[in-house]
Order: sequence, then structure tokens, then C-alpha cells
Amino acid sequence: MRIRAILTVVLLGSMLAVAGCSTKSTGSPVNSAPAETGSPAPTAANSEAPVSPSPAIQKESVKVYFANDDGSSLVEKTAEIQYEKSEDKYLNTLKAMTTTDDPSLFPLAKGLTYQSVELADGTLTIDLSISDEGRLGSGGEVLLMDALKKAVFQFSEVQALDILVDGKIVDSLMGHVELEHPIKRQ
Repeated sequence: MRIRAILTVVLLGSMLAVAGCSTKSTGSPVNSAPAETGSPAPTAANSEAPVSPSPAIQKESVKVYFANDDGSSLVEKTAEIQYEKSEDKYLNTLKAMTTTDDPSLFPLAKGLTYQSVELADGTLTIDLSISDEGRLGSGGEVLLMDALKKAVFQFSEVQALDILVDGKIVDSLMGHVELEHPIKRQ
């Protein structure tokens, strides 16, 4: 009889322990304080906040452009970019043109910092800043403008490009090439 009582106590203790482990966690410690007065007790409907799916990171191969080693022409390369929002696709394409591991290529966009890139009604507006090292001669500015246009117009949804410098509409990026506002796809 005594063994039976001990086994019963052990069995009940085990069942309680298993029951305690199998309850769904609500993120609260086991010995947490009771809920505030006036707040509803957790139910199956309100115990968990709805989880919105995080945007999937997308990968895409894009065309990017650099100057050849003597600065006389553009060289097209393929770069793999990642993005969550579609507007990041344009920004990351432009950023991919700021550096290269190939010593035979010159990154024309090296001295550019992109403040914002926004697509609205088919027009991609790029607001950028140009560092002193990013200032190019007339030939370099022509190549840079061609590189920027080719890079953004590879996306069919971009019908026009508007380039601002430090948030302002300017006549030229570096004083050599006249900027249209906006530059239309040809």
C-alpha cells in the first residue's frame, strides 16, 4: 500500500511536470506577475500578435558600367544585387557602379553618394552628392552620364531619369554636360 501511494505521488508529479512543459509559451516567465486589471486574459484569438511576413530578399543580375583603363569608353559588366523593396533595386544597381575589383576598369561613379532614389509615375529621381574625387573632366562626365542612363533604363518601368545634386535641380553635374530635367528614355 505504501509503495502504491509513493508511485501515485510520483506519477502525479510527472504528469504535472509534463503538463507544465507542454503548455504553449506566451513569452512570459513561468512565475510572472498576474495580468493587469482590466486587460483581457490571453485567449487563442489574442494571445499572439499577428506575424506579418518579412519581405523576401530578392536577387537579380543587373548591368553596370565602368570606364575602360584609358577612360575612352564604357565597359558593361554584370553584377548580382540584393534588395527587399523595388526602389532598392535601382539604388543597389547604382551603388554597384561605385567600386570594382578589376584593375583594368575605372568606377566613374566612385565619388557619388546617393541621398535618395525614388520611382514615381515612370520617372526615377536620383538625388546625389559629388565628392571632390568624384569630379571628372568633360570626357569622364559624358561617360558617367551614359553609364547612369544605361544602368537605370535597363529597367522597363523607368521611362525618365531626373538627377538632382544635393536636392537641387542643376544645369550640369560637373559643368561639362547639360542635364535635361527629366532625361527621357530613347
